[in-house]
Amino acid sequence: MTDVLAWEERGFNAWPAPRNVYFGGWVFRLAGGYTKRANSANALGARHELRADSINAWTPARDFAEIMAEAERFYAANGQPAIFRLTPLAGADADPALAAAGYAAIDPSTVMTAALGAAAASPCVRIEPGATPAWLNGVAAAQGVAPSHRRVHDCIVQAIALPGAFATAYVGGQAAGFGLGVGERGAVGLFDIVVRPEFRGQGLGRALTRALMAWGRNGGAQTVYLQVNDANAIARALYESLGFRAAYAYHYRRRALT
Repeated sequence: MTDVLAWEERGFNAWPAPRNVYFGGWVFRLAGGYTKRANSANALGARHELRADSINAWTPARDFAEIMAEAERFYAANGQPAIFRLTPLAGADADPALAAAGYAAIDPSTVMTAALGAAAASPCVRIEPGATPAWLNGVAAAQGVAPSHRRVHDCIVQAIALPGAFATAYVGGQAAGFGLGVGERGAVGLFDIVVRPEFRGQGLGRALTRALMAWGRNGGAQTVYLQVNDANAIARALYESLGFRAAYAYHYRRRALT
């Protein structure tokens, strides 16, 4: 669980939500509805308190019913549905409680990690230390970020306080693919790796990933991590071919939209 918490902390820092509320060992993240990971309740690890009847007996400081009720109040007050992102840190009670309350399980995903070897950067990939307007425009267009979410997307990216690598892959002088690396505590996280539809199938996703891995290695990182949706078989196969292996799984719970 200590390792999971360390990866979770890195992920939160690398993709910062503009607003966060902490309650009972959970963080309620809020980012105007753009991406579930920045708009969901996430466990930070079990908090415990000493029971009065025994010096050696510990019990959770908050049961999940309190967490769920507080999260629902918080997100309703901010005009958003309550979404829970359930990692191993959430404990055994959270998933069945949410299922019983009518929350559907969606988007099973995996955090994958790999040791950083001698990854070589591709000559078609250029890396810059900051998010330029061209990079922000390109990644938003390639991902299909809705106009209503564009400002929030840019604010999240520009709020990253850790060393970053903003990668662009070029084909014939055109910006064809994009990726983001964020370094912290001997590891580099990969985010927003996307290739424009008309340039897919040319190995640009691999080139972007390898370039960001090389950037991390050159900066002293020993490990690389990312999060991938289990349904994205192409991405999973790519990452596995580069040495990534599953570290732990997570999924979301959300009530059916009406």
